[in-house]
Amino acid sequence: GDGPRLVNPFAGELQLDIVPNPFTDRTTINIAPAGREATLQIYDMLGTLVLDLTDRLRDTDSVEVTASELPSAGMYYCRFTADGYVLVRTIILR
Repeated sequence: GDGPRLVNPFAGELQLDIVPNPFTDRTTINIAPAGREATLQIYDMLGTLVLDLTDRLRDTDSVEVTASELPSAGMYYCRFTADGYVLVRTIILR
C-alpha cells in the first residue's frame, strides 16, 4: 500500500536516539533527518498517544522531554516518521 514502510534501524538514513534512556528526570530525543514532514510521538504500551512532539521539531533535530510530561513511570514507544519511513524506539521512565 501507500502507508509507511517499516525500516531496519541499521538501514536507510533515519536516526532516533534517546539519551539518557532509561531516564528519571529528563531525556533528549535526537532525530535525523529533521524536516517539515517529520513527526515525533510517544505512545504508551497500549498504543495510546500520550505526547505529540511534532511541533517541537521545527528547525531542530533534538527535543527534550521531562518526566512530568508523561503520565507515569513505565515503558513507552517513541515513534519517528520521515520520508515515508517509520522508526520506533522504546523509552523508559523510571
